Amino acid sequence: MKNLVLIFLLLSTPVMALKVTHLELVARANDYDSFQLPFPSYLSNVSPVINDRGDISFNFVTYENEKLEKGVWLRKGSEKIGKSVFRIFGDKYLSVPALNNRGNLAFNLYDTTASDGIFKYDSVLDNVSLILDPEDLPYKQYSYISLNEQDELLFRGRSHRGTHSVVFYNETDGDRRIFREGNSRTASKISYIFGSRFNNQGMIAGKVRLGERGEYDESQGDEIRVWDLEGKMTTIASDQDVDKNSLFKGFFNSVALSDNGHVVFVAKLAHKVRALYVSHGGKLTRIATEGEDGLKTLEQFSPVVNANGDIAFRGINQEGKRKIFFARRGVVTALIGEDDIVTTDRETGRIQLKKGFPGLSGGISMNSSGDIVFNCILKDKYGKNSLGNAIYLIRVGE
Repeated sequence: MKNLVLIFLLLSTPVMALKVTHLELVARANDYDSFQLPFPSYLSNVSPVINDRGDISFNFVTYENEKLEKGVWLRKGSEKIGKSVFRIFGDKYLSVPALNNRGNLAFNLYDTTASDGIFKYDSVLDNVSLILDPEDLPYKQYSYISLNEQDELLFRGRSHRGTHSVVFYNETDGDRRIFREGNSRTASKISYIFGSRFNNQGMIAGKVRLGERGEYDESQGDEIRVWDLEGKMTTIASDQDVDKNSLFKGFFNSVALSDNGHVVFVAKLAHKVRALYVSHGGKLTRIATEGEDGLKTLEQFSPVVNANGDIAFRGINQEGKRKIFFARRGVVTALIGEDDIVTTDRETGRIQLKKGFPGLSGGISMNSSGDIVFNCILKDKYGKNSLGNAIYLIRVGE
């Protein structure tokens, strides 16, 4: 009878096998030859982004007439060929582009001392314009830019005094500060604002450090919080410096936020173990833990989450190889990463596996369909000759 019960349970319990069902080379950069990019071109530590209609964007570097040039590249989801939509010479830097579901982009152009402003690429007009000029605002630097479907911006602004604020902006009403460091209107003061995320429902999520302005020490308490556009705040999780009974010894600096309100973060637990959590509907759930599901180490890159609650993140498996992991309905799977064979425009390639030289480069992005884009270093299939860096699109299925 016991055997019959066991057989029934095995037959009646679905086992979901997650796997890569589609692999596509989006672009490749190299010294002597490239695909969809000028050559020479470079994608070192570049983080590509993808939206729900399959548009893909990323930054790249090239040389023209022996001058260094930075560019923003975009490929529409309905097309197979992409193009650079913005390029600039000189010692300027470009932030990771914020891409909304209309195909519009926002990015910061800056140098080591100050910003030239936030620029917007309009995919319909096919032009770039300055939409936030530092001369008109009390902020000299911008970071963690988000762009929603209404082309409204959220960013972290740094004042000339060095104070950070989270700022909301639209072209009709201008800029509005949601909260700032040293803000006494909240129950506890914020000494430092880390990266914040913004969704299409007007929800903001991020990590903050508590204390008076200038109190940045690790002994200060950290919290994961969410806000609305009026500044109303809810605490998702606190570390043990805030609440001695908390499970959390600390948090990674970046969080992820979906349009359905999923907030994903990585927490540091006891015995130097780290785990990935999601908060949704007032419930906090552990998704992945170091030492389980083939995961050895959670890497310090922001996880990503879509409206369906699918989560992707970078990690190192038990064999010491960097992989992109994917979690859906409690199942965690390593999808692709170092030492894996991939197709290229030239020949069969392999994602680099070399001690001290990560084969995955930069952060990842995912849309509501579960399409993921990532940057990697390519070798030939024998792992010897360099093929440069490449942006790939993968699709997850069951």
